[in-house]
Amino acid sequence: FLIYVVLSLAVFKLKRNGTIKVKIIGYPFVPMVFLLFSIAFTINTIWVQPKQSLLGLLLILGGVPFYYYFKRVNRLVDRP
Repeated sequence: FLIYVVLSLAVFKLKRNGTIKVKIIGYPFVPMVFLLFSIAFTINTIWVQPKQSLLGLLLILGGVPFYYYFKRVNRLVDRP
């Protein structure tokens, strides 16, 4: 559910920046309700299944160093 939280936040950011120019049905209420429920489900999952949630969170966060590594490598390769 953490991915859904990030997805909801991305919709708000992209809409605010003007990257999304199409009309989103029910904006901003529908994405806000989706965001609130996603946060509630995330907190509930962490509360009910702390070991599994921690493992999942570590797996997700384990990808962060790879993201920055490949971002740096692509920036070095793209230079003329």
